[in-house]
Amino acid sequence: MREDGRESDNVEDRRGSGGGLGGLPIGKGGLGLGAIAIAFIASWLLGVNPMTVLSLLSGGEGLSPQVQAPAQAPPAGDKQARFVSVVLADTEDVWRDIFKQAGSQYREPKLVLFTGQTPTACGTGQTASGPF
Repeated sequence: MREDGRESDNVEDRRGSGGGLGGLPIGKGGLGLGAIAIAFIASWLLGVNPMTVLSLLSGGEGLSPQVQAPAQAPPAGDKQARFVSVVLADTEDVWRDIFKQAGSQYREPKLVLFTGQTPTACGTGQTASGPF
C-alpha cells in the first residue's frame, strides 16, 4: 500500500455533526433521569434498542428513522482522514480482486468518522465502544 494511493469514496465524515440522544426532550418539560433509567433497564430486559423505548416514552413513534445530516467527505487538509481513506481504498481493491477470483461481487463498506456518538444500523455507536 502506498500512502499517496487512491482514496476511497466510501468515507463519510460525521465529526462535529452533534450527538446527544437524537433530539429526545430530556430534562425540563421532557423525560426525567428516572424515566431514562427505567427505559434503559426495560430495553436491556426486552432486548430492544434503548432509543426506541426512549422515543416511545417521549411521545415519539418509536421506530421512526433517525435523521442524519447529509454525508460529507473529510476535509482536504485532514491528513489522518486521508490516510484512513487510502487504507480503505487498498482493502477495497484487495477484497474486490479476491471476490472476483471466487466469482462473486464485493460490496464496498462505508467507513464513518465521528466523535462522541453517531447513529448506526443497530442503535447508537459511541467512541467508548471502540471501532465496530
